Amino acid sequence: MRTFVLAIGATAVISATPHARAETSVTIIGTSPLAACAAAAAEAKRTGVGTRFELATCDRAIETWPPPQANVAIAFTNRSVVHIARGEPGAAIADANRAIRLNASLGEAYLDRAIALSADARPAEAIRDFARAIALNVRQPELAYFDRAIALEDSGDIKGAYFDYRHAAELNPAWGKPRQELARFTVDRNVSG
Repeated sequence: MRTFVLAIGATAVISATPHARAETSVTIIGTSPLAACAAAAAEAKRTGVGTRFELATCDRAIETWPPPQANVAIAFTNRSVVHIARGEPGAAIADANRAIRLNASLGEAYLDRAIALSADARPAEAIRDFARAIALNVRQPELAYFDRAIALEDSGDIKGAYFDYRHAAELNPAWGKPRQELARFTVDRNVSG
């Protein structure tokens, strides 16, 4: 069991247990291939298992969707979610890269690439992408803060992780995962710093 002790002014934060991970997808309403891909990504996210059908659904959206390119970027972003659920971080990174090339202002693409980079044990790169997703006003910033906390913790920045978990909990008080992660931390205000 790993134990981290971190001084925050006159405070120490101690962490010793593993953490969970969040994911995001882009929601599209309608009956188009793009909407079907969004639904497939949402299902993969919900179940945590990306199926061949969900992957093929997004493949069709990418192959058949006409311009503008921003719509194809959304399909690549959603397919990256399916790859993440399938445990394929390399493919998820590649799809997020394609989405970013097509639409560099799509915060969800940076968020998904960051999640995949984190899963691929590349926390420093992931942290940069989480920050970019936050700066682009990603639709669910609590996910970006939550998963950046995981990457920060993986990189040894326990203080940063603690504050990002706390910020995620503040952004979405009804979401229990940040509070679960915060429960792993102990703040001792009697430690001199």
